[in-house]
Amino acid sequence: MVDFAKLLADEKAAKALHEKVGHFLQGEVPKLPSAYSKAQFFRLLKESAEKNIPNETQTPSRQDMDAEEAISLVDEIRETADQVCDEGREFADSVLEKSLSIGQSVERTGRATQGQITALENMLEGLQAWVHD
Repeated sequence: MVDFAKLLADEKAAKALHEKVGHFLQGEVPKLPSAYSKAQFFRLLKESAEKNIPNETQTPSRQDMDAEEAISLVDEIRETADQVCDEGREFADSVLEKSLSIGQSVERTGRATQGQITALENMLEGLQAWVHD
């Protein structure tokens, strides 16, 4: 299957595609009378392809996945903090405050660093040690 997004990214390939599409549509639409109309046709074809054909930028990026993971960890920390025994309440409150701060930063920037994710994982692990049945 042809990856049209990549094809259109290359100007020469896009012009070749324009020529092929133009020949294909020749019986259906009037011939383009000028270089200007050919340029307009090419521009419209490219804009249409950019809007309608998925490309790599539409797949979740590693940063997006890291941000989602960080937010998920903050949510898990929030839930776990509610289950901490009385002796660990002060620790849980401190961890919750720090994790919420990281979560706000991640939501504001739309990305999380590996250090933030590691810190959140460690916070969650520390909280889980204070949960007793």
